[in-house]
Amino acid sequence: MEDEAEADEGALSPGDERIEQILADVAAEDPEAFWLRHLRSGIALYTVGTLLAACYLAFTPDGPNRATQWVMVAMAMVATLAVVAVPGRSIVRSRYRQLFFVLWSSFTAVFVSTVSAFDGGLESPLAVLLLVPMTYASLAYPARSVILIGIVAASSAVVVALISHDTLARTWVLVGTIAMVTFVAATVTQARADNQQTRRRLVDRLIELATLDGLTGCLNHRTFYERVETELARSIRHGHQASLLVIDVDDFKAINDGHGHLAGDDVLARIGAVLRSEARGSDLVGRIGGDEFAVLLVETDPARADTAVKRFRGQVAATEGEVPAAITVGCAHFDGRAPSPPTARQLVATADAELYARKPRGVT
Repeated sequence: MEDEAEADEGALSPGDERIEQILADVAAEDPEAFWLRHLRSGIALYTVGTLLAACYLAFTPDGPNRATQWVMVAMAMVATLAVVAVPGRSIVRSRYRQLFFVLWSSFTAVFVSTVSAFDGGLESPLAVLLLVPMTYASLAYPARSVILIGIVAASSAVVVALISHDTLARTWVLVGTIAMVTFVAATVTQARADNQQTRRRLVDRLIELATLDGLTGCLNHRTFYERVETELARSIRHGHQASLLVIDVDDFKAINDGHGHLAGDDVLARIGAVLRSEARGSDLVGRIGGDEFAVLLVETDPARADTAVKRFRGQVAATEGEVPAAITVGCAHFDGRAPSPPTARQLVATADAELYARKPRGVT
């Protein structure tokens, strides 16, 4: 049985390799890096917008309230430099990250409206900059945040129109344009969120396919051994004990020959379900061969392992199906305090040898 398991180890189909590559690509993605790029693009947009405003004021020196507007442009540049001075990672790692970005975009809308008000109202070319915050927000914010920023921008435009006595036509054209841009931005944002959710479900499914045996729901051979090695290393680090069970289905060949492979699959599925339900959440349950399972009982001494073996055997025998099921169990003990504790393969080999010794004569 151990030879059969060894032959399967590390053997990946092309589909498995593709799944592993996808999972590796997903693992390589860094949300923090995404938000850092978003922050830097926001700083760049804010800088360009401020420079555009400065150029406009420089080319129209005779416009109204130029001194006040120059002060506001200088304030905008100082605010940009202040954001640059703050370590970007401290912003994107903060639990208030989303609030920061929403307030930043909302403040931009209010600031642009205020500058426009000093320049004569909505007829000022600077009022066009009110469309930028929603566009920027659509790149990363949730739809509700985009809509909130759109409402702030539209409300600011209305306030400017009232203060500056703008015509109703000009006011509603700009407010309507802001509403349309907000709608498009929110739609794009929601589509992105839906795609991300679909992608997460796909990744979860790929992880399941890459780590679980499709018939029994247990860990597959490769994943089981990887996690056992990790758990044994933890046991050594903390000086814990563990017990490993190797479980073989009695007369499995006779079941397949006499009742068909579907009946054999049913037996394997029932046994896998019993092992997973009876094991603790911290235990590892794997299918390591055709009709062979293994269970790592963490922090379990030999006496408690014997109790678990009896429970597993009793629950398997009690399952209902076309063909009665019975198992033989071999056990090996692991002591993390031992000078030379066994490896996962040595542990399985020891349990496998005990399983053979316990097999009733004539039972395969």
